[in-house]
Amino acid sequence: MKLNRNHAVFIGTLAALAIGAAIWAMIPTSGASGSRVPQAWPAFDMTYKITAHLDTGTGQRSYQVWQLRYDSDSSWEQQLVGDTEYPARVGSVQSFDGTTRRYYNALANTTREDKSTDGTLTAPGEWFVPRSRAVLLKKGYVATDSAGNTYHKADRVACPTELDGNSGQIACGSDGRVEMDTDITLDEHGVPLRVETSVAGTPTSSFEALDFHAR
Repeated sequence: MKLNRNHAVFIGTLAALAIGAAIWAMIPTSGASGSRVPQAWPAFDMTYKITAHLDTGTGQRSYQVWQLRYDSDSSWEQQLVGDTEYPARVGSVQSFDGTTRRYYNALANTTREDKSTDGTLTAPGEWFVPRSRAVLLKKGYVATDSAGNTYHKADRVACPTELDGNSGQIACGSDGRVEMDTDITLDEHGVPLRVETSVAGTPTSSFEALDFHAR
């Protein structure tokens, strides 16, 4: 499944991080044969936190906490319950019913609706797209435990300008690129419980399930 960033909820530094997590992601509903991709996850409830590591010199962080009710890939709702950048944004709600995605912005007290006109689905975030372990392996991840619940991927990517030279922590190569590592922890159904990203060994962003219950 190909992911495209759309309607990112993060603002300020959270939105600026090129390697940060996108809240909205578009997912094609058809496979190679034209049939809908089968639902791979059970229904679940999760409280999760997405953290952006702002200043690698001081360890300052910015994060959002969301409460997600996930019934299926075409039916979910989540509410923002914590935001260190803009606390007044707490209470914002996002939902998707299979055809319409809705977003209430508590900071601006505005509501927006976007209808799908091309059969696409909308996920609550880039890590909430059902993927098999085989897909992770095809994307270059390597299993780091015998149960197949933890994975690691090493990439060499363009140096993020937001971190370049910050407190001397990020040393980019002469080619303008730097090492990026991603570690993923899944539950038995393949639902991500933790995703950590680092650049040149310095933490840059993380996703963490604070509470998780499959229904």
